[in-house]
Amino acid sequence: MAFKKHREFYKYQCSITNESFTLGRKAPKPEELVSVAAWYELNPQHDDRPANRKTTATLAESPAEPTPETDPT
Repeated sequence: MAFKKHREFYKYQCSITNESFTLGRKAPKPEELVSVAAWYELNPQHDDRPANRKTTATLAESPAEPTPETDPT
């Protein structure tokens, strides 16, 4: 009979963006874990992503501005 492999998952939260993520192994220093977006925010000189990827990421982070159609005033 085959044994079923039991795998543990660990949930962590980014201290900067409060984004939660799951890892398959225990982190040695969980307080130092940051999300990818937070890392690029802290290290803009290393940001080598294409321009369209940068704008997509910033649009996803910024709150939606009211347009004349959606603005209740």
